[in-house]
Amino acid sequence: MIPRAFNGYHYSMNRRTIAYTFLLLTLIVPNSFALVKLAIVGSGTKTTTVDSSQTFVPDGWGYGGGALLSLMFVQVGAIYKVQKVQTVTYSSGVNNNWTAERKEIEVPLVFRKSFLHFFSFGFGGYYSKVLSVSASFARGRSTTRTAADGGNFKKADYGAVGRFALEVPLGGIKRLLLDTRYNYGFAKVKTREIQGLVGLSWGI
Repeated sequence: MIPRAFNGYHYSMNRRTIAYTFLLLTLIVPNSFALVKLAIVGSGTKTTTVDSSQTFVPDGWGYGGGALLSLMFVQVGAIYKVQKVQTVTYSSGVNNNWTAERKEIEVPLVFRKSFLHFFSFGFGGYYSKVLSVSASFARGRSTTRTAADGGNFKKADYGAVGRFALEVPLGGIKRLLLDTRYNYGFAKVKTREIQGLVGLSWGI
C-alpha cells in the first residue's frame, strides 16, 4: 500500500512536470499550425518589367512594408511597395537612360502549407493598385533628367505568386519571419519580381 503523502507528492510532481513541459514547448517550438497569425514585415524587391517590346531591368532595390494575416491555410496581406526599374534606348546614335519609380499597394492572397514546424510554402495571386509613377530620362552623358509620362506603368498590376518561408522561434508566440516570393504578372506591363519579406509574426 502506497502512503497518501507519497501519492500527493507524486501528483504534485506530475502537475509541475506537465506545466514545465508545456512552457518549454511554448518557448522553443513555433506554433506553425496556429489558427490565426499576424505578421508585420519590411519588403525588398528586385523588379523586371516588359512593356510591349521594351524590357526594364532593376534599378537597385525597391522597398516597402506591410502586414500579413493568416487564417489557417489562407494568407492575405497589404504591402506598400516602391519599385525601381530602368532601361536604355538609342535614338540618332545617342543613348537615352530611362528610369521609373512606381509606388503601389499590393494585396496578395496565398494558400499556404506548413511542414516540419518551421517551414511553409504557398501559391496564389496578387493585385496591385498603383498610387503614383515618376519617370524620367537623360540623353547621352547628360546629368539633366527630363520628366516623362509613366504610360502603362500607371495601370494596375495582377498575377500569380509563389512563396517559401522560414519561421524562427524567438520565445512565446513570437517568431522571426523570413519570406521569399516570386510575382509573375499578367497585366499590360508584365512584372517579374523577386520579393523578400522580413519581420515578426505572432500566432494564436
